[in-house]
Amino acid sequence: WIFQYSYISTCATIVSGSVAERIKIRHYVVFAALMSAFICPIIMAWTWGQGWLYKQGFTDFAGSMVVHGTGGFSGLVATKILGPRVGKFANRRKRSDYDEVGPSSNLSSLAQISANTDAQVHRRQMMSETEFDAMARITNKIAMGEDPMANGEGTLVDLIAIKSIIKHDIETNFKPHNIPYVVLGTFILWTGWLLFNGGSTTSIHGARSIVAARAMMNTVLSGSTSGLICWYYKDQFMDERSDERFKVGAACHGVLAGLVSISASCDNVAYWAALVIGGFGGLVYMTSCRFM
Repeated sequence: WIFQYSYISTCATIVSGSVAERIKIRHYVVFAALMSAFICPIIMAWTWGQGWLYKQGFTDFAGSMVVHGTGGFSGLVATKILGPRVGKFANRRKRSDYDEVGPSSNLSSLAQISANTDAQVHRRQMMSETEFDAMARITNKIAMGEDPMANGEGTLVDLIAIKSIIKHDIETNFKPHNIPYVVLGTFILWTGWLLFNGGSTTSIHGARSIVAARAMMNTVLSGSTSGLICWYYKDQFMDERSDERFKVGAACHGVLAGLVSISASCDNVAYWAALVIGGFGGLVYMTSCRFM
């Protein structure tokens, strides 16, 4: 009973990450109670309880779909109801938006982008009087349908203003507030995942000890592979500009994607297959981020 309780509590806590700081605690408590009492037990009865999905040949050793899939889809529904987090997508920039500033068409497009954001007030506090006046002059011309840099009318001050806007947008992009805590949480989860997947054997006697060892080894391999792929490729895959030397947040999220991916089959796949599964999980994670 305690073991199944840990699975159900995991489902509920997955959703908490999707709605953190955006709903009142009493609302989340009500949701967690309903999920623990009805949603999770039904899903588990269909699968691990030898229900209709089990009879169709469905297997999930440690909960990739039964636990993490259930929690993930529930979190998706919750975020759909709540809408996007304030400030998360307002100032997102593509890599092409940060190309070297030079041609007048590029300056105009950058000014148009800045004119359409919701960060004007904060930007006013961050820029000098000259830079802000130049930016206002450019955006006003755009609003009137004019090219602010046409016929040599643009000045060096205009160029400085645009570059300042770009620099400010990079610095104020929506980022995790405490990377050390993110890393600490990732390692705590990873350690727990080893016991989570290895403990799903429910025994360490005889041949079951080999299964537990394989499950834990595959868990390490899959998480590591996914983390490395996301650390190296996420900016290129997302077509975004980042000034971070080490993309620690991407690596941590990639690790979790790899851990989720391998949980269903960690007990019976070869080590090379765990690497492939982890890599595929990282690609799925990055694809999902791009769609968002």
